[in-house]
Amino acid sequence: MNSDLRTNAEHGQDLTGHIFIVETELQLLAAMAIEDQYLSVDRDVAHYFVTSDKLLNAAAERGKNHLTLLDRNHHGGLLGKIRFIKENTRTVLNVAESLSVGSDSCVLYIPRIDDIYNNILVGQFRKKKLGKVALLPDGALNIFSSNITAACRKGLKKWSLKLRLLAPGYSVLQYDGDELGADSEWVDVVYSFTGLDTGYCADKERYIQFPVQFSETGKSDNAIIIGQNFLAYQQANHSFVATVTAEIKSLLGVLKAERVFYAPHPRALTAEFRTDDMEPVSGSYLCIEEMIAVLGCRYVISCNSTALFTARLINPVIQCYAVGAEDSPMQNEHQRESLLSAMRDSGITVVTLPSAVDAI
Repeated sequence: MNSDLRTNAEHGQDLTGHIFIVETELQLLAAMAIEDQYLSVDRDVAHYFVTSDKLLNAAAERGKNHLTLLDRNHHGGLLGKIRFIKENTRTVLNVAESLSVGSDSCVLYIPRIDDIYNNILVGQFRKKKLGKVALLPDGALNIFSSNITAACRKGLKKWSLKLRLLAPGYSVLQYDGDELGADSEWVDVVYSFTGLDTGYCADKERYIQFPVQFSETGKSDNAIIIGQNFLAYQQANHSFVATVTAEIKSLLGVLKAERVFYAPHPRALTAEFRTDDMEPVSGSYLCIEEMIAVLGCRYVISCNSTALFTARLINPVIQCYAVGAEDSPMQNEHQRESLLSAMRDSGITVVTLPSAVDAI
């Protein structure tokens, strides 16, 4: 593919390369929406770099041809991770350079720059003057992201020292402000879903329509419970998960849904919030939003899942319930208040747990 693109460039075709670094199902959905709504078939070429086989298969099933799997499962300790960082960076930059007719003719789309892989990639992309950097939307993450922490800044400085010693020429971007990098000098454009108030700089922000359409023919009083991954991430204990599960069951008794579906967190090892009377969702869905739309669910229930926000973008009549969100694990109190405020503004009903529980 790269040789074909080089041939196009040699023949004078003014191509703009668009490099998408995709780590989640929702980011893939957003990347494809950006391609559909902003890119030209004649003047733009999109290449997707995905970080899992699941995302690779999903993108291929949806007709994407320019795909590369980025292997981030490093081994070999610190030296092994640095080797993987360099290899991943070179893999992406080789494609970016093959798409570039001249300097600044590419756009690199990344989810965040506090992640060391993306941070170094953006730094090298900038160093080679290959083009602009854009931030991919990731639903609720963009709403309640807080300022970068002192611990994260310290970590990036440590990485800068490590690379200076072990990988000369590779730099680490240091920045302040939003943890994702939205208001940093290294990010030129921030994409957001229309309908989500992120509070980013107006001169940077661009909007995309949420690409999933609600199935009116399948519309019903169905409910879907969305599991989370608190236990595996060590963000909450079994008591918190059990209390939320019991309160969800109580809520379902009030709503009297026709059918109750269950969708696990895409990377969960356990089925948090599931009870025996829930039907597991099956099918080749890219993400939870597609499940909600195809099933025509009227009720969407979870704790602080991103899907509670994005479901409202599919259809405003969907009723979303955040069970235990007031007690859910967050980085800090400011982040929790931002989340709850965003839920209220988005029309999400916050269900208080019957008694206070310890999240951790």
